[in-house]
Amino acid sequence: MLTQKQFADLLASRGSIVIDGALATELEERGHDLTHPLWSMKVMQNNAGLQSIKDIHLDYYRAGADIAITASYQASTQGLQEHFGLDESHAQKAVMQTVELAQQARELAYQEAAVPRTRQLLVAGSVGPYGAYLSDGSEYRGDYVRSINHLKDFHRPRIQALCNAGVDLLALETMPNAVEIEALTDLLKSDFPQAIAWLSCTTRDADHLSDGTSWEDLLTLVHQHDQIVAFGINCVPMSSSTDTLQSIGEQTRLPLVCYPNSGEEWDASTKTWHGLRPDDVLATREPNSAAKSSLADSVSGWTDHGARLVGGCCRTGPAYIKALCEDLQGMATGIQRNLKANNEQYASQFDKGHLAPPPAKEYLVVTCMDSRVDTAAAYGIDLGDAHVVQNAGGNAKDALRSILISQHLLGTREIILVKHTGCGMLTFSNTNALSVVANNVGTGSLASTFDFQPFSDLEKAVKDDVEWLKGHSALVGKTVSGWVYEVGTGKTKQIV
Repeated sequence: MLTQKQFADLLASRGSIVIDGALATELEERGHDLTHPLWSMKVMQNNAGLQSIKDIHLDYYRAGADIAITASYQASTQGLQEHFGLDESHAQKAVMQTVELAQQARELAYQEAAVPRTRQLLVAGSVGPYGAYLSDGSEYRGDYVRSINHLKDFHRPRIQALCNAGVDLLALETMPNAVEIEALTDLLKSDFPQAIAWLSCTTRDADHLSDGTSWEDLLTLVHQHDQIVAFGINCVPMSSSTDTLQSIGEQTRLPLVCYPNSGEEWDASTKTWHGLRPDDVLATREPNSAAKSSLADSVSGWTDHGARLVGGCCRTGPAYIKALCEDLQGMATGIQRNLKANNEQYASQFDKGHLAPPPAKEYLVVTCMDSRVDTAAAYGIDLGDAHVVQNAGGNAKDALRSILISQHLLGTREIILVKHTGCGMLTFSNTNALSVVANNVGTGSLASTFDFQPFSDLEKAVKDDVEWLKGHSALVGKTVSGWVYEVGTGKTKQIV
């Protein structure tokens, strides 16, 4: 099981994580009859079905998915006992087998080099709602009433089996009921404290869980449980996903999850789908450009509102996941899109195009790149007045190239050097930093003598840099002063 930190680090390194697409409806596409209360578990009664499940997991990994969700959505041990006549022990083994199939597919993806072993693939243990066990569509209504203890007892054996089988995290998915979500989060805390999970819900509308609970009220509960590492929606119409994510995103800073249905409509009376399945278009030799554009627009909307784990649910397949991965790879990030929008607003009011390149007040500031330091605002520097050079720690040696250009080619004569309290350069040594780099990208990526230029004494570091600048033979105009900016107060004091 991943730790919370490992999951956060993985998400930070990837930007987006791709969840696989549908399992049950993909089995139907491959000729299996799932007319049974336990859906995908029905096909696990024979070798052909087991092979099909493994093949589907493998096809999703090949398509670019980072996460395979196990076939355990309907596999409550209570349901397995009732419908297959299994005892508790064999029911748990059946749940564990769903994990083994996904793990085997992952290993095959590595072996055939569809995915390099340096890219971590995950297996998420699916935990479907009590409504799925009822098999009456109530996972989309959330209108069942059970006690918290009853729901804990229902979910405990399956979660235990999934954890025992070695899933990387849990997928508490298609959840429609706030009481059930409370039961699950309490159960994780009390019985499975090492487990992490994402929680994804079905919806009544953009602002409410299926049972009518508002996102604000539900997230007040969820935020009390740090084992929930991502929150969002699944098995919902694609057309409503963006609006729902926008509503959820206003209530939480958790990474959001989004894996909606295909966009087709389900007729419960005839148990048939109406409309065009995306994979039927996307899997063709020349994918329909309108379908690809529509998917790209959807994915863009999801990521704009904070979706970091994205995939597909009912009636989506490997071609859909492949197209989704391509969209993510070619897409500007949410940060890039925000920068563009903000720049358009800035440019519409811009009136400083007449300024000349040399700074009007003929001075240069060397300061830190820390995001808490707003140099222009802190010192009242108007656009065009001065050069500002920022780097890690406000380091004079790192800034030398810029200082030389500023002085010799653009006429500055005074240097203001500013470091700040709480600087990250005070917190590590060269050995620490080299070790982190080696862990991230391998040994040999940097020479062992590489100097990150950390420091342990803030004021001494200011004095040393000022002295170094004053003594440098290539610099002109020896007016150099050193300062410390206090990030807690916004005040600055002169050191030298």
